[in-house]
Amino acid sequence: MAYVVAVAAGKGGVGKTTTAVNLAAAMADTRRVLLVDADPQDAGSAAWWVGGGDGVPFDLVKDQNPDLLAQLRAIADYQLVVVDTPPALGSDILSAVAQAADLTICTAKPNDAEIVAAVQTMNQIPEGSLARVLLTMVDSRAMSEALTAQSTLLAAGIPALRSFVRLLKAHVRARSAHSPVADVKGATDASDDYRRVAAEVTELLEQAKAEL
Repeated sequence: MAYVVAVAAGKGGVGKTTTAVNLAAAMADTRRVLLVDADPQDAGSAAWWVGGGDGVPFDLVKDQNPDLLAQLRAIADYQLVVVDTPPALGSDILSAVAQAADLTICTAKPNDAEIVAAVQTMNQIPEGSLARVLLTMVDSRAMSEALTAQSTLLAAGIPALRSFVRLLKAHVRARSAHSPVADVKGATDASDDYRRVAAEVTELLEQAKAEL
């Protein structure tokens, strides 16, 4: 039975698909990974990003059927399924995936308006489900913004990952190259960010399994 990790956001432009693609790539270092593109959009979707899945370290399918997505845990050929969900609140797809997920990651920029949107998205996750906010597009010249955002989330009772993803040009280059950032020359910092996220995700999944 596969672990299922959903990547969600209530709006676009907050690194959701970037996270789905690069988390899948980072996790594929140690396990067989399937990336499910459940976003109805074509341009900018995970499937568009990796050009159909050729040359990436994970398999990719595109499916927006909520009934099928609700059964992702039953997939036997993979150890991990990462799902890129639509950037919209109240989506039937997000609801189905969140019900099936072992962990839901909500991406958000570290500013007030984006944090509010992240809280709204987190409120869509079924009660009792494991979920975390991941701060993305963090300006390395203003790291205090990320720390403040994490504190704001904590005060609101919303858990966040310790890891965060910096705003780096390597992500633009990776997108243009239709590749995970780990495959882009000179993108060590960006790749390291997602390796740290992958390590924390692994830790959370293993802790949750041990508590069952």
